[in-house]
Amino acid sequence: MDNYYFHKGSKDYLDKIVSSVEQAKAKIDIILYTLNPSSAGERLVEALCNASNRGVSVNLLLDAVGSEKLTKAYEQKILDHNIELQYFNRVRLSKIQNIARRIHVKLFIFDREKAFVGGINISDEYFGVDGKQAWLDYAVEIEGESCKKLYLKTKRYFSESDKEDIASDLFLVQDFWRGKNEINRTIKHEIGAAKEKVVLLTPYFFPPRFLSRAIKKALKRGVKVHLILSKNLDIPILSRAMKYYYSSLLQMGVNLYEWTGPMLHAKLIVIDGKWTCVGSFNLDHLSSFNNVELNLSIRDSEFNKAVNKELEQNVYRETEEIKLEEWTRKHNLLMRLVTGVVYFGLIILRQILIRRESKTLN
Repeated sequence: MDNYYFHKGSKDYLDKIVSSVEQAKAKIDIILYTLNPSSAGERLVEALCNASNRGVSVNLLLDAVGSEKLTKAYEQKILDHNIELQYFNRVRLSKIQNIARRIHVKLFIFDREKAFVGGINISDEYFGVDGKQAWLDYAVEIEGESCKKLYLKTKRYFSESDKEDIASDLFLVQDFWRGKNEINRTIKHEIGAAKEKVVLLTPYFFPPRFLSRAIKKALKRGVKVHLILSKNLDIPILSRAMKYYYSSLLQMGVNLYEWTGPMLHAKLIVIDGKWTCVGSFNLDHLSSFNNVELNLSIRDSEFNKAVNKELEQNVYRETEEIKLEEWTRKHNLLMRLVTGVVYFGLIILRQILIRRESKTLN
């Protein structure tokens, strides 16, 4: 039987990761979109080097774009300690058309007995360093036999020659280029089965057609849909473009909120308070059709109680609800024009970067 623990990005979470590295006995497997040269990155790299020194096998897979800030000094230190370091999809002119394909996963597996899956990168802003409020993000700690399945589910990304795959209701992989459409299909199915309430947290909301239609159908059935976005986004132009959706969402009946903290980076879906989907997957086209993503699908009652408690006691208390009348009054013609120009500019860019969209989901 597995145990699940819900974690929020904080110094305590970083301590938990480092402690797990220090306690590892034989094998550590890590996939990260971003490993930055920072105090958090330094702690992790130092712990990994020490683990390798005592005979632990360490595999580290980084995204070549997400971890582009990693210095040569960090890289050399990792290699000098016999850590297996790989980069996913280095940018090459010969394959420039594939530049948008990223491995967006945040995964730690220790001795195939314990694992952490979520949206939290290794960079100071996720952990509240120097007294600053941490970005809002989550991860799940798993203990039990399922960690072996998780390793089997993801090991092909460490070795291109390994094509083995396994089915799992707990671990969902999205890798549309390789025919893995598990997160898209699961989200569509679960929203379609919702009876009372759907809560969506995401920093980037550019919904594919299947998601827009699933939300509309849920609202028509009388299901409440709460969408929580970030008031302060790390990429301001995306924040402006996302506002293109606000009027239509509000007119449809979506309860729309903006989290007022420094940055909402969480990727979390909760349905009827009984099912949670959490991980690296954003509600946008890049996650759906270009990136490699990893989420967990969890129905465990105690785990979902912890998630619902976090929403009610922490998340909603730091949000502002956007009302249609007020939004319409503030968003004048000039602002709507600017928003439209930015939005459609990004749509054109998206069409260049996104390989294709699945007709089976529409």
